Formats: sequence, structure tokens, C-alpha cells
Amino acid sequence: MAIKIYQPDRKDILINTEWGIPQDHLSKDEARQKNLKLFSGRWVTGEERKQLKEQRDVYISIRAIAIILMIMPLLLSGYIVGSQPDIKNQILPAVFGISSFIGGIGLLRYRRWGRQIGTLVLAFSLALPFMPILADDKGAVLYGFLGIIGLYYLYRKPARQIFSEPVTDP
Repeated sequence: MAIKIYQPDRKDILINTEWGIPQDHLSKDEARQKNLKLFSGRWVTGEERKQLKEQRDVYISIRAIAIILMIMPLLLSGYIVGSQPDIKNQILPAVFGISSFIGGIGLLRYRRWGRQIGTLVLAFSLALPFMPILADDKGAVLYGFLGIIGLYYLYRKPARQIFSEPVTDP
């Protein structure tokens, strides 16, 4: 099984390295003697397994948030097309949708600017249910929920590490 490397240039994050010992290089008995556990076809220590699982889950959640941000403009397009011909009612959803899409692209590439735009969009989505354009919409609560969940996953400790400057050895 090939190791999935999310950011090849980030060797300071364990999951982006050649971690562990391949399963076929070590017998099950030898691994037990060394107190190693199997994770994705490789033998690792318990602490490495925990760290790898957490990092993998964060990378997956960032990708999920990015996809949601890229889909949000489609959800808002109904408000642009179905709204009154008043330009005010069309500009806000259009700006929100474009920002959301751009932030999603940045998150898919694990860029800091994508996280910053994503943070603004998700924080703004917390206020959407209280804005006049969505105040009567029963689905507006979904935007608030997505905002809370998205911000939580973008600011967890492993996510902060993913978006930080790479650590280089002097």
C-alpha cells in the first residue's frame, strides 16, 4: 500500500514522510516484541499511530471543508437568481459565493491564504441566518452549523501545524 503524502514539501509533518516499517519487512512476532502496531500497512509505535491518525483525519477534514466551500456558491445561486432585481440583494450572495469558492481552492492546496479566506467565509456564514436575505429561510441554520464545524476543524492544533510555516533544520 502506497503512503499518501498530502504536502510533499512538508517533511516536518510525520504523515508526509516515509514513516514506519512496511508490513512485509517485519513479522508479526517481531513487531509485537518491539511493541509496534499496524497502521495502513506499516508498523509504527503507539504514539506515532495516534499522531498519524490525527494528521490524516485533519487533512481529510480540510479537504471536506474545501469541497463544502466550493459547493456553497451553488447553494447561494438560488438567492441571486430568485431575488428581486435589486442589486443589493444580488451583490452580497455573489461576493460570498466567489470568496467561498476561492477559499475552497486555497484549502484544497493547503495554502495559508485559503485558510484565511475560508475563516472569513465561515465566520460570515455564522451571521447569515440573521441577515435579511436569509432570515426567513429554514435552511439558513445549516450555514451557521457549517460555520461552527468548519472553524473548529480549521483551528485544531494539527490544522494550525499544517498551515504554519514549515520547520527547517538550520
